[in-house]
Amino acid sequence: MNQSTLDALLTAMTAADKPAFLARCDEAFAKVAAEQFDRIAQSLGPNLKSGYTLTSMGALQRKVGEISVAKITFTNGADEKIALISEKDGKVAGLVLK
Repeated sequence: MNQSTLDALLTAMTAADKPAFLARCDEAFAKVAAEQFDRIAQSLGPNLKSGYTLTSMGALQRKVGEISVAKITFTNGADEKIALISEKDGKVAGLVLK
């Protein structure tokens, strides 16, 4: 995973910029993400706006391809999140935040 890809997605969530977020997604994921974007951006927005750092935690090899794992640490002390992100042909094919 290119860490700048995840950072771009989080920046789009911080700004509640759905078009910028969806521009990074492949067609299939964009359909799912479009429905969930507002809820997730609203939930994470305050923590993202406080600032955050990304730490790569490696990758998982799966039949569908590589899934990168990163830790999101928020400056405001909110609970950290784990991001699982898969890319295909330069586009985000999946993103899970836990």
